[in-house]
Parts: sequence; C-alpha cells; structure tokens
Amino acid sequence: MASQTTQFYRWGAVLILCMGLFFGKAFLLGDKRPSPQSPLTINTALQAHIDGWKQKQSTANIYPFNPNYISDYRGYFLEMTPAQIDRLHAHRQAGKWVNTADDFEMVTGVSKAWMDKYVPYFQFPQKQFSSFTKTKEKKISIDLNRADTMAFRQIKGIGPVLSRRIVNYRKRLGGYSVVNQVAEVYGLSPEVSARLQTVSRIVSSPHIVRLDIQTASVEELASIPYLNYKQARAIVAYRTAQQKISMHELEILPELAHVSIERLVLYLF
Repeated sequence: MASQTTQFYRWGAVLILCMGLFFGKAFLLGDKRPSPQSPLTINTALQAHIDGWKQKQSTANIYPFNPNYISDYRGYFLEMTPAQIDRLHAHRQAGKWVNTADDFEMVTGVSKAWMDKYVPYFQFPQKQFSSFTKTKEKKISIDLNRADTMAFRQIKGIGPVLSRRIVNYRKRLGGYSVVNQVAEVYGLSPEVSARLQTVSRIVSSPHIVRLDIQTASVEELASIPYLNYKQARAIVAYRTAQQKISMHELEILPELAHVSIERLVLYLF
C-alpha cells in the first residue's frame, strides 16, 4: 500500500513539472505575431529601383536612327504630333535634308523636352547628305521616261525586281509627269525613293491626252491610273446631278477621299 502511494506522488510530481515547463516557455516567448496596428515599412531602395525602371520603359526599345526617315508610324511612336511629322515629310519631299539636331528642331517645331529625350538616339551619316549627293550620286542623271532597267539599277538599293517595277509603273501611268511619282512604286522604301528622286529628271515629257471632266464617260474616267470604276461612277453621278463639276468639287466626294487631286489634274481638265 505504501509503495502504491509513493508511485502516485511520483507521477504527480512529473506531471506538475511538465506543465510548469510548458507554461513557462509560453510566458517567456510571448506572442510573436505582428500587431495589426503596427505600420508597414517600405523598402525605399527597392521602390526607387522600381520607379527608375518605369521611367526607362518609354525609351527601352528605341535604337539609334536617322531622323530624316521618320515615318508616320515611327513619328507616332516617338510622340510627335501629326503636324510635326507632316512638316518633316514636306521638308524631305522638297529635296532637303536634316543634317543636325538643330535643323530637326527648326523644321519640325518639336519641344525642348522632346529634343532632350530623343536627340541622344539621332544618328546622322558620317558624311552630310549634301556632300554625299555632290560627290557620288549627282554624277548620275536619269531621264525617268527613257531610262531602262539597267539605268535604275545604278541607284543603291534598286535591283532587278524594283527596276522592272519602276518601268512597268511608268507604262501604267503613260509616263512620269513629275519626279515624285516614283515614290508610288510598290516596294520602294523612302530612303531609296529619295535617292532616286535626287538624280532623276523629266527630260522627255509623257504624251498624256487629258480628258474633259465635263464630258468624259465612266469608262474613260476609269482608265485613269488613279481612279477605279466605282470612283468614276461617283464623278459622273455627281456631274449629272449638278449638271456640271469642277476639279475642286472632286474633293467633297467620299469615294475620292484618298485620291490626290494633284494627280488627277495630270489626266483631267
């Protein structure tokens, strides 16, 4: 009996000791969970890195380029306004080149902020365009209406395929009336087109019989390279309704919204 009592007290002491160890550890360690009211801390170095990365995204995919050849799409990508792009294209169509960043700013009218952002990507050729044409391509002179395919192949960037297209388009037009019509040849890049126009001339004028817009039939109008049958019918329909029509009135016809009146004047009066 005494032995059983002693064993009972022994196990009781062990149990009390284990409970003391458990609750003592909990008391010493305390609650390590963050207080819901404690403010969140911000890694300022990481945030600065993220902000800097965001600022670089607008120019991350820009590579050095020649600003003389900015297209409508590239101009939009470079945050230029349509008016600024048009001024650059008009400058180039006049046979002029942008040789410095200052020239570009003066021609297009872009802001100082734009210049600061994109001028570092400007890449002009080692030789200015004026000296390039004088020393190399000014020695070539091409009569657009008499030159054969071999003559056009003298121009860098024009091979057998493009030279045939230039000749075939000449046949379709009935002959080139103005030099910049070669820019309409399919597959001719702006750079190559500009190079060709620099050395081209209209020495032999084309023999084009211009049509009277007041009397020309639908079939006759549709034979003009810049018009299709639907557009020809629209002209005749308007002329019939109004009893007459002028070249200026062609601009108000929806069917001719994308047709150059300057080109139609070459075939109509």
